[in-house]
Amino acid sequence: MPNSHLPFYIMQNICLSLIGILMTLYDDNQNMQTHMQKLSERMKDIYAQTSSQELCGWMKQWLVDWVQQIEEQSGKKSNRLVEEVKEYVKQHYHEDISLMEIAEKLYVNRNYLSQLFKRVTGESFATYLNKFRIEKAKEKMRENHYLISEISEMVGYQNPTYFSQVFKSITGKSPSEFYK
Repeated sequence: MPNSHLPFYIMQNICLSLIGILMTLYDDNQNMQTHMQKLSERMKDIYAQTSSQELCGWMKQWLVDWVQQIEEQSGKKSNRLVEEVKEYVKQHYHEDISLMEIAEKLYVNRNYLSQLFKRVTGESFATYLNKFRIEKAKEKMRENHYLISEISEMVGYQNPTYFSQVFKSITGKSPSEFYK
């Protein structure tokens, strides 16, 4: 744009229009008054520039800052979703739950949630759920002497043999060895 043959005031209007469009698209949680106030502030910034080069430099910096802000907001939303999944597991680990069920409750795609969960936590949902359940099983084993089949059901496993296999793969010990 600095070498453009456009009049400076048209360049300013193009920048203002672009900012207005981007803010409208991505500032969806703001009321109109806040949106207009931010746009008014950007208008003052744009019209404070005195040359095409200044305007382009300012616009480039604004775009870099804006993209960074959008990425941060996106990261917060992603972390919030993962925290909601963890909270759901905490409340329902003793039930037969699946990522599909949680995705439906959170109104997101199951594949997206699976990839997001792995990216944020470093482990798959199934691994996280199994580890969580086994930690709860260990707590229950320390509290009282339950039968392994009872503990298995208490933490969401219907098959005690499968529970024992998962327990051993996570702790390195079978449930009966853990009791000792």
